[in-house]
Amino acid sequence: MNKIELRKILRKDRQEFVSSRENLAIELPTDLAGIISGPGIVAGYVSNGKEPDVLPWLEQAYERGASCALPYLADRQSLMTFKAWRPGETLVPSDFGFLQPGDGCADLSPDIILVPMLGFDRHGGRIGQGQGHYDRAFPRYPDAKRIGIAWSVQERDAIPIDPWDVSLDMIVTETGVRSQNERDK
Repeated sequence: MNKIELRKILRKDRQEFVSSRENLAIELPTDLAGIISGPGIVAGYVSNGKEPDVLPWLEQAYERGASCALPYLADRQSLMTFKAWRPGETLVPSDFGFLQPGDGCADLSPDIILVPMLGFDRHGGRIGQGQGHYDRAFPRYPDAKRIGIAWSVQERDAIPIDPWDVSLDMIVTETGVRSQNERDK
């Protein structure tokens, strides 16, 4: 199956999963709470409504001393970066419709990147929306731990991988930590 067809199926599965449940959330796993707390920089994202909401995780990390960042796209041609964000700060719409910090916020280099995705496999493979923003951004932050966040229904036996696709270090779903990257070990 090609990525275009797989994305359609994954979007449908995710929509049905989210629509069939009330108050669906992923609790911050205890072992992950220790990873995202402290003096580092944790980058998250603002959920589109179907994606798991990680803003509560960022709020907890901030309360424990971490700096927080969110994805930022200046325009459709720019590479994605991460800009400083504090809980409660105003966000603005990007050209892609997601909320992001304003132009004046400081650029940050995250130690941890919480990554939304449409699908994943047990080897740390992921498939996103198809724009490649995260895959193009990851090389700019080579030491950042990449943690995919998804619903368990989004797991597949194998995700088609292209040479430019960057695997994840860990995957978290509502059932807990689902995978650690076995591909690079």
